[in-house]
Amino acid sequence: MDIQNIEIKLAIDDADAARAAIERVADGAPARLTQTDTYFDAGAAALLKLRRESVDGGARHASLIAYRRTLGGAPEPSDIRLVRIDDGDGLHDALAHALTVAAVVHKTRDLYFRGQTRIHLDSVDGLGTFVELEVVLRPDQSEAEGRRIAYDLLDRLGLANAQPQSASYRDLVSDQSLPDPQATEAASGTLQSSSIKTAGPGTRHPDRPAPRGDPADD
Repeated sequence: MDIQNIEIKLAIDDADAARAAIERVADGAPARLTQTDTYFDAGAAALLKLRRESVDGGARHASLIAYRRTLGGAPEPSDIRLVRIDDGDGLHDALAHALTVAAVVHKTRDLYFRGQTRIHLDSVDGLGTFVELEVVLRPDQSEAEGRRIAYDLLDRLGLANAQPQSASYRDLVSDQSLPDPQATEAASGTLQSSSIKTAGPGTRHPDRPAPRGDPADD
């Protein structure tokens, strides 16, 4: 599966306020995803991760996700390849036998939708709470249009002036493990906290399919 996204992530101080703002604009109720992402060393230009997850406490399934993304302060495009996996634990053992494990990220994700945009409210072990927007581009849409959609939603959430977090969860977890106190302090300083304001009401989308986990995001 090939996916083109525009995505943006923000660190959040108040998870309850974030949830209230999201639920005012979302198409419907969220799915609760419990995820373990194992990142393997694929060089500086790409990310490779194995995601094992369950949806709303159901059976676990897995995906192998490879993606390239430009890092920066604005919503940035991601070029993603995703393969569904039947034996996630077996693939994990095989990859770990051949490749270096770069990081392991455990998180709980509440997944909302607004139109073509996935809204993630993430609680990440050791890092805190994040809001992540992922605009899934249609074949006829440009990156500029995807950014416009992302910025409009940030405004509706009261986050138009917030500082985006460009690092992936892999990088943030890796930075936290640095033994040098000065390096750890510098890494934690990249987490830009954001306040949440209320936004206008949204309506439930009656045709939204049940999610089967995440297609590509951090």
